[in-house]
Amino acid sequence: MLKRLLVWPTSGSCIKTRLTSSSSSSTRNNENLSLSYDKFEGDSRAPLLIFHGLLGNRSNWKSIAKALNKTTNRTIFTVDCRNHGLSPHSPNMTYPLMGEDVVGFLEQHNIPEALLMGHSMGGRAVMATALNKPDVVSQLLVVDISPYGTSESISTLPRFVEMMRRINLPPTLSIVEARKLVDTTLQPVVPSLATRQFLLTNLYKESSGEFGWRANLEAITRTFNPHICVFPVAECGPLYDGPTTFIGGALSDYIRRSEHDAIKSLFPKANFHYIDGAGHWLHADKPKEFIDLVAPIIS
Repeated sequence: MLKRLLVWPTSGSCIKTRLTSSSSSSTRNNENLSLSYDKFEGDSRAPLLIFHGLLGNRSNWKSIAKALNKTTNRTIFTVDCRNHGLSPHSPNMTYPLMGEDVVGFLEQHNIPEALLMGHSMGGRAVMATALNKPDVVSQLLVVDISPYGTSESISTLPRFVEMMRRINLPPTLSIVEARKLVDTTLQPVVPSLATRQFLLTNLYKESSGEFGWRANLEAITRTFNPHICVFPVAECGPLYDGPTTFIGGALSDYIRRSEHDAIKSLFPKANFHYIDGAGHWLHADKPKEFIDLVAPIIS
């Protein structure tokens, strides 16, 4: 769960988060956020929109999107969620709001309906979209997350947050040196090299020499409990009756088989697939198997 549910706030003068942007043409909520994206052109069918997990960004899905676009010729957007990547920052972060962001994105791009795929946090965002605005969702794909329950690994989050909060990066460091320092500092509490590399994709250096995090660490930390770690079933529509696919990693505990019946109460047409040998980051662990599974579904 760490790669998608890790969060951390900033720590003083040498590390900061990117400033909030307010530009958008969306009218779905009072914030009017305009989400950053990449587009892979295809045919005229409804496009596929892909949303990343917590502390990720759209670049995490670039290779998967390119492969699916090439295989299916379907237009694909990879999108930065609010408070992530190059999308605007906001003090507010709930799944209903993120669902409204998705609807606003569709309106901005004159897309009447789309296939939605989301991983982890992004999976819950697209579930909220489908439940609250089912008419704009032609098909739903949820990657290694459930509307019910949370992995026990979330209990380690506060420790990671505090560690990130304490890191001081002098502006005299190069970006390479800063990444090495962060990597070394995190290693005792983040033993996974892949996880540390994932976290470091958020670090950047401004022309002034200051370092910052692309993710809005303060907002994510403040809203994590109860808004991000728990899906608000009671705040969403009763069900989404469209075609739905849940894809889990066989080594992950995020889509428990014991939850299938409960999930079907919200998504009655849900099908479940598990990729052998894959953990929570199944698209990174087993990219070929993931593409081979998803391509026929979206074709």
